Amino acid sequence: MESTNPESDRSRRLDAQEMLVTSFVKQRKLIEAEKILLSCIEGTPNKNSQALRETYSLAELYLNAGQFEKAEIYCQKSLKEADALFCRLHPLVQQS
Repeated sequence: MESTNPESDRSRRLDAQEMLVTSFVKQRKLIEAEKILLSCIEGTPNKNSQALRETYSLAELYLNAGQFEKAEIYCQKSLKEADALFCRLHPLVQQS
């Protein structure tokens, strides 16, 4: 059965990719997780909650891998995207 809603298909694909990233991180396969997150970010429009989640996940990945310069870049990008998407006082922006 084929789906006729491309947005729904995209959402399911991103959910599956997110689960795969979680699995790779638990297995310490960080290069594989990084590739998936980068492809998700590249394929997602900015100012989108999905892009924000993937950017934040990539920052966490780099932080856990000890790649602090890359982590800082994606933390700052995540904060900028969260601020643009919500507002500076929103709880998700404050968390970032």
